[in-house]
Amino acid sequence: MIPVRFEEWRPFYEEILAEFAYDPARDEVAARNLAARLRPRARHVEAAWAGLEKRLRGATVVVVGAGDRARDELLREPSGLPIVAADGATTAALETGRVPDLIVSDLDGRGEDQADAGNRGAFVAVHAHGDNMEAVDRWFPAFDESRTVGTCQCAPVEPLRNFGGFTDGDRACFVAAALGAARLRLIGFDLGAKPGRYTGDFDPATKPRKLAWARRLLTWLGEHGVAVEPSPSRATPGTRRARLPSARREGTAPRRDGAPGSGRKASRRGRSSS
Repeated sequence: MIPVRFEEWRPFYEEILAEFAYDPARDEVAARNLAARLRPRARHVEAAWAGLEKRLRGATVVVVGAGDRARDELLREPSGLPIVAADGATTAALETGRVPDLIVSDLDGRGEDQADAGNRGAFVAVHAHGDNMEAVDRWFPAFDESRTVGTCQCAPVEPLRNFGGFTDGDRACFVAAALGAARLRLIGFDLGAKPGRYTGDFDPATKPRKLAWARRLLTWLGEHGVAVEPSPSRATPGTRRARLPSARREGTAPRRDGAPGSGRKASRRGRSSS
């Protein structure tokens, strides 16, 4: 998959802003603040992205979500596969004795576990948005500077990147796909169910709609050339995990038939992106 450019992501982002009444100016402030923290170590940031791409390119990557069965499902996965943990799912990975290769997080999960994993070799992609600036202030200094990179929700400010994605779970998939993963195996993705035991702080009024967005965006990835194997948590017992459809070629526009980025609103009526 060609990494999503911001101009391709923008329609998705604008729909999210409208549906959740988010202030884009706060996202931009958060992005500038995180960029200012990372800019003095830009050489480390570029080296970290390069190291991540080397680990993930061409690989089957296990992406761990925050569902109740994340730990048990991960224990059944081969130990040699790279692991990308979405925020609080870091705790599930550590409970299996595995340190994720990458943590994708807006820092509303167990920060101490994410810092521990970072100090034990995990790369950490800290995500900036308008409602987590205090969390970034608190936890950013705890991460190893040679393995910390940054992402944002709005137009990226160097050295931040925006590969697409809204919740920590689907954003972890966008990041892994952009870094060249050949296949994504989803673990602990209980989309549509109640938030899982590894979920960080969340607003119960908006969480179901965020999970609906995650489903839409993961479907969009499948329709745009990414092999995505649904989580066993979502599979029908006795059936194989299926690949989502693949149909994207470089230069094609986002679909306008209700797929993510189509401009069609989910039910309208706020923010941790996990």
